Amino acid sequence: MQAVASLRYGVIFKKAFSQPDVFTAFVRDILGIELIIDHVETEKSFPSAIGNIANHFDLFAEDKVNRIIVDIQHRRYADHYHRFLHYHCVQKVLRTIRRDTLSPEDHARMKDEYSEEELRRTEWEKAEQRGLLKGLERGLEQGKQAERLAVARNLLDVLDDTTIAQKTGLRNAQVAQLRQEHG
Repeated sequence: MQAVASLRYGVIFKKAFSQPDVFTAFVRDILGIELIIDHVETEKSFPSAIGNIANHFDLFAEDKVNRIIVDIQHRRYADHYHRFLHYHCVQKVLRTIRRDTLSPEDHARMKDEYSEEELRRTEWEKAEQRGLLKGLERGLEQGKQAERLAVARNLLDVLDDTTIAQKTGLRNAQVAQLRQEHG
C-alpha cells in the first residue's frame, strides 16, 4: 500500500487534478462533458475584474475547440474522501501525490492549510460556545424578567406603583402599564 497525501489539502488537490487527462476524466464523469485540452492552469486569475468580480480559480481549463471553460474550486468537506475515492485510487493520481514525491514547498503549504483549518475550527468552537453562553444568559434574564412581572402583578392590589417598582426592580412605567392591563 502506498502512503499518499490527503486530497483535503488544496495543494495536493491541485497537484492531482491539474493533469489534463485526470481533469478531463473528472469533468466527463461529473458533468458528462468531453473536453479537449492540453493543459490545466492552477490558481488562475485575470489581471482585471470581470464585471464587478475579481475571479480566482483553483483549476482552470479552456477547450478552445468546443469553446468551453471549466474551473474547479477546491473546498474541504467532511466527506471529501468519499467524493474523490475513485480518483484517489487511479494509479496516475496516486503516483502524483505520493508522500515521498512531494516537494518541501508542498509540505509547507500542507502544514499551512492544516494550521488554518485548525484555527478556523477552534475559532468556530469558541464562537459557538460564546453563542451558547449568550443565549443562556439571555434566557436567564428573560426568566428573571418574567418572574419580576409575575410578582408585580400579585402586588398590584396591595402596594403603590413606586413601591412595587422598588421591590421588583421594574421601571415605574412598566408597573403603570401592568396596572392598566390589570384594570
